[in-house]
This record gives sequence, C-alpha cells and structure tokens, in this order.
Amino acid sequence: MEDGVMTKEVYQALKTRMSVKQIAIERWHWEFDNTGLNEGISCFDQPFIDAMMQNVETGNIWNCAQMAYRHLCGLHKPEDNVDARLIANPLKK
Repeated sequence: MEDGVMTKEVYQALKTRMSVKQIAIERWHWEFDNTGLNEGISCFDQPFIDAMMQNVETGNIWNCAQMAYRHLCGLHKPEDNVDARLIANPLKK
C-alpha cells in the first residue's frame, strides 16, 4: 500500500474479487468478495479484510476497484500486507 496508489498487480487481483452491476439508469452497484483473504485470522484482529459493497454512478471496473482499494488503504496499515494478500489470493472465477 503505497499512499493509496493501486498497482497493476493489485488491480488484476481486485478485478477477480469485484462484481459490478447496473441497478438503475446511471446507477451501479459494486461488491468486493473477501473469500480466502482471512484464513487463520480472527475477525477481531486488526488485519481482517471485510467484504464491501457500494452504490456508485459509474460501472467502470477500474474506478470501482480504486474505490475498494481506497477503503482498504484507509482501514489498514502498510505492515498489514493487504497488497501481498490480494495478489497471492486471486479468486478463481
């Protein structure tokens, strides 16, 4: 996590965990799946990564991934290794 700058590798990993669907005209909903990112970690521990969702005005996957990444950066310290966890655990779809 370098000051909230999403690398290409992190984006590729996030893309496997993101779904974006249109819910109305010019309204979209993105969801981030946290499956497998917290194995062996208690949900009460600091580095736990939650599933997320949000309604937005764009269906662009890059913008949605950037929003999810900003949330992750805001909730975690660099030593939590969120980037490495995302890259090492892409979802197989």
